[in-house]
Amino acid sequence: MAGTGDATITSGLGADVFRFVNTQAGGSDLILNFDSSDKIQLTGYGKAAIANALASQVTVGNSTSITLADNTKVTFSGVNSLTNTQFF
Repeated sequence: MAGTGDATITSGLGADVFRFVNTQAGGSDLILNFDSSDKIQLTGYGKAAIANALASQVTVGNSTSITLADNTKVTFSGVNSLTNTQFF
């Protein structure tokens, strides 16, 4: 789970869950080695959280960033786009 402030988080082997909690997040987070087995969990952001996150996607070079409702920016290095199947 990401906390307040800036962080760099590296995905390990196997499936990982990156959890972001509204009001506990904030700042900018960089996710390294995110792959198709990994998932993103958004807690407390409301029913439209996934749709809003996907709508906020910006891809620059080989990284994709999303901005959450509490202005947390999450950048996925090496990821060209995110889909709703990567969230739960």
